Amino acid sequence: MTLFEILNAVGLFGAGLYLLSYTLLQLGYIGGNSTTYILMNLTAASCVAISLIVSFNAASVVIQVSWIVISIVGLVRMHLLSRVMRFSEDDAAFLQDKLPGLTKAQGRKVLDLGLWIDGDAGTELTTQGKPNANLIYLNSGGADVYLNDKKVAVCSRGDFVGEMTALSGDVATATVRLNAPSQYLMLNTEALRKLAAQEQTVAEAVKSGFVQNLKSKLEATNLDVYHN
Repeated sequence: MTLFEILNAVGLFGAGLYLLSYTLLQLGYIGGNSTTYILMNLTAASCVAISLIVSFNAASVVIQVSWIVISIVGLVRMHLLSRVMRFSEDDAAFLQDKLPGLTKAQGRKVLDLGLWIDGDAGTELTTQGKPNANLIYLNSGGADVYLNDKKVAVCSRGDFVGEMTALSGDVATATVRLNAPSQYLMLNTEALRKLAAQEQTVAEAVKSGFVQNLKSKLEATNLDVYHN
């Protein structure tokens, strides 16, 4: 294989990587500010730039070099943001417990959709048959779940409340009230749906967190039935 053929193959690889990264971006599998997207574009630009050694084109060189510089600046920016980004103890515990697959930047985006609240016993978190505007994460305390005014389950520390309808936008399937003074994270479901639609990684992490949470709830319910 000649040098020309090798460099031409490198350039075609770079072009293919450009197309792949843009396709993944449009399909929502990676975010425009993600490290993956930036690295893919940096690699693609470098490959195309190298291929121009044997087929020089001033305009193409300017474009590829500019793309390389912009990508490097983006990586440095993300690194610096990651270093200065701070999470409270409760923030970090929530992300580690429920959304461990997210980067710091993605975790920050999720946390910015809500706020921490100290609630009193009796506070209603969801109302059966009514739109559920918030996803709740219980950081302490607990809550009772009522279906047609009959208590059917209990939510404990570390549980989500409203996860079954958070991404669908459907009405709440049950009424949930705090049974003790509790601290909880309240995330706006409409904003969460928009973020999930924009970033597939966030969507997958949230869905995985919901599945694990539902599994824990079922195990707790089965254990409670067994002991009673």
